[in-house]
Amino acid sequence: MRTEPTERTDRATDLLADPDLPALLDVLRRYETALAHHDREVLDAAFVPGGAGAPVRAAGGAAAVGATQIAAGRAHGGPPPPRRPVRLHLRRVDGAWTATLEGLRSDGTPTQQTQVWDGRDGWRVVAAHVSHGAPPAPRPPHDDQDDRDHQDDRDDLNAWRVHEPAGLEPSGEGPLAGVRVAVKDLYDVAGHARGAGTPTVLASAPPAAAHATALQRLVDAGAGVAGIARTDELAFGLSGVNAHEGVVANPVRPGRLAGGSTSGPAAAVAAGEADLGLGTDPAGSIRVPASYCGLLGLRLTHGAVPLTGAQPLAPSFDAVGLLARELDVLRAGASVLVGGVGPDVPVERLLVPPTLLDLADPTSRDAVVAGVLALALRAGCSPEAVDVVGAVELEEWFAAFRAVQAAEAYAEHAALLRDHPDAVSPDVRDRLLAGDLPAAEVDRHRTVLARATGTIADLLPTGTALAIPSAAGPAPLATTRGAALDDVRARTLRLGCLASLAGLPALSLPTPLADGDPVGLCLVAGRGHDLSLISLAERTLW
Repeated sequence: MRTEPTERTDRATDLLADPDLPALLDVLRRYETALAHHDREVLDAAFVPGGAGAPVRAAGGAAAVGATQIAAGRAHGGPPPPRRPVRLHLRRVDGAWTATLEGLRSDGTPTQQTQVWDGRDGWRVVAAHVSHGAPPAPRPPHDDQDDRDHQDDRDDLNAWRVHEPAGLEPSGEGPLAGVRVAVKDLYDVAGHARGAGTPTVLASAPPAAAHATALQRLVDAGAGVAGIARTDELAFGLSGVNAHEGVVANPVRPGRLAGGSTSGPAAAVAAGEADLGLGTDPAGSIRVPASYCGLLGLRLTHGAVPLTGAQPLAPSFDAVGLLARELDVLRAGASVLVGGVGPDVPVERLLVPPTLLDLADPTSRDAVVAGVLALALRAGCSPEAVDVVGAVELEEWFAAFRAVQAAEAYAEHAALLRDHPDAVSPDVRDRLLAGDLPAAEVDRHRTVLARATGTIADLLPTGTALAIPSAAGPAPLATTRGAALDDVRARTLRLGCLASLAGLPALSLPTPLADGDPVGLCLVAGRGHDLSLISLAERTLW
């Protein structure tokens, strides 16, 4: 299916190309650093001196007028609690800029501060406003009895095929001690059959003799198995809708899709029923549910972790992935899986490609650019609008990716289609049958992918990352079907295919919209730079 980009709004990418942006980010970075350390000298000097144009700073329901009042008020205060910048909105107004920074404190309290910076004669603040919301309700600690009391809620979530399997108690020792893992129903779990989201497959599968390699590494590090969580059929989907097992609910935005194909682990982690989700990501199956459920989602470099004991979809693109609520849990899990090896080099450049940005709906596009600016502000990165791929070339790459993925998926499941024609839904059957292609045609597509992989590798040297939307928009309504869902899927797949076809690591960071809908900002780095992406995210706390 060919999809056209959404109506383009140039404001976002024009902003990234503005010649004043690097200087403005430097000024904002100095100001925010001074604020975090309560450096009154730097903060006082940031405001314009008194006179007819006396600055105004409003906070806590009162306004201070003039540099003297502002400095006096600051003398009686202290540094604000640490916070993580989430979105930075910049707007030029004649010779001035407005900068609105949204953030989150460690307890989840949202913060917002706005300044008007006059850059005509040095950078000075002429007006400022600071506010914060209420902290979210605390998440209760995990308790087995509470789990039993809320069995109905868990059933409504439809995240689990098997919850809390017997005989898999954690060792309680290691870097993942106390971490509960929701395992996608593609991985072998010792003593249990692997279903791959398909009842016919489950019915004929013997109990696994051992854990899959990826799961065993987590268990050896002290993690416990919270359960076997649902997946789209054969992991060949992005919605979290399974024709046999139902729709996995989105616990963050009820009534909307959780995303797939790692739908069950995403819902379980988002609901607090697990701490870490173990999944796979052939074409966005970690990044999309992370985006829809407001989670961190990491697709590891293709081949970095063996998929021994996991059901393949398309081996050229299948990669292990993780979902988490907390960065420290994600880093611990990723470090265990990759053995702590691989470069951990600071990312200094963020490339934002307009062609890919245009695949997202306008609201999500603006949120992602604001997320990039917030990340650049704190981490000291340089954001640049660079078209890494044109629209025509993207279509060629995507067509080649889909053809090879379908061909490999058909090769994996042709016997299932032959022996059990009704084992999969019509949609999944059609996707599989699309891969029944002549070998020469598949080879031609592989040649295109090899060329694309080289192009992308050249664009992402050490210290550079791509910044794009994780999905085409926020989670669709759970009732979305037909052409509307196909359009979302088509645009989202185009966003996800670059990391997949080149075998690259990708990290989805939550960048919520103003109405609370989660949207993911996806960072893509060169092969083996999985930990560099996590380090970049860790640099965002002030």
